Amino acid sequence: MAVRAKKIRCKQLDQKRVVAVDFNGTIASGRGKDPEAWGEPESGAKDAVAKLREQGYHIAVNSVVGDVDAIRQWLDEHGIEVDSVNESPAQPPDSSGKLNAGA
Repeated sequence: MAVRAKKIRCKQLDQKRVVAVDFNGTIASGRGKDPEAWGEPESGAKDAVAKLREQGYHIAVNSVVGDVDAIRQWLDEHGIEVDSVNESPAQPPDSSGKLNAGA
């Protein structure tokens, strides 16, 4: 599986654990804020995300790209289902914009 994982921190949240996954260079092979630069999915990324979702994980995509709609469109075009982009159900409402999967 080509998806790079550093340390996965999970938090129990209404029976669902949250996994934060970086977008550029982890799910999308390309980097940058321009959707044209994102290219194809990294090898194994689609399968890895699908397996984690099947196991009951909430997949929260994290990216410095501020255009959430563009990320969602790219994910849809490549058949990659995730639960949230740049947000997490574990995120305290008054926190910074930085994704916090283990709040």
